[in-house]
Amino acid sequence: MMDVQSFLRTIFKKIKQNNNHHLRLLCFPVRTTDEQIAENIERMINCEKLLSNFTVKRTPDTVYLRWE
Repeated sequence: MMDVQSFLRTIFKKIKQNNNHHLRLLCFPVRTTDEQIAENIERMINCEKLLSNFTVKRTPDTVYLRWE
């Protein structure tokens, strides 16, 4: 199974390459045991400069990523 970070990395690279302005929000379910997923995603996006102007929000069972 593909891990979430690899999946998101692929999506964000495609968005950046294709200059896609239509997609602005992703949400996906997460296990309640995965406490650090939002921090890990945010770190990956910043380190690899995949998005600018973004927010990562985690609710108990869902992660939301929004960007401009």
